[in-house]
Amino acid sequence: MTTRALTENPSYSISELAELIKSLFQVDRVLFIPEQPSDFTGHSAGMVRFIYKKTVLMNDYSEEPEKGFYNSLKASLHNAGLEAIVLSTKMYKNKTLQDAGGDNINYLQMESHIFLPVFNQKEGEIVIRIFEKEFTEHEIVPVLSSDLAKDGGIINCVTWNIRD
Repeated sequence: MTTRALTENPSYSISELAELIKSLFQVDRVLFIPEQPSDFTGHSAGMVRFIYKKTVLMNDYSEEPEKGFYNSLKASLHNAGLEAIVLSTKMYKNKTLQDAGGDNINYLQMESHIFLPVFNQKEGEIVIRIFEKEFTEHEIVPVLSSDLAKDGGIINCVTWNIRD
């Protein structure tokens, strides 16, 4: 989770909120990572994704105007004992802050397939190769997502299911 959860729940201490979240989601551990500056959602799903117990994929935030953010994010993951595989991105070339173009982490993972957003960028080929290396049991299906990304969400966002 991002630190947005802390700022939106000021009546809880960090440890109280972590315990509540662990109980609600029945997980053993909660990690708070820095919120991406200027992200209107405050979600971590477009920033990092677990692929193994101790490994995450993360976007390359080295071009983030708020320079401390990238180092703070990397330090948070490192301090939690996580290895990060950094994915090249051109999100900082987008015309609006709402445009999620270049956010390859917003993929849909199914039992045997990964639907990977691509954006007609040369970085897309590198990202596809990383996914093929890391997800050997899955077929990687590139999905052109430039138009979808203009509204701020990509494949993971538009495929959420909520069950009663």
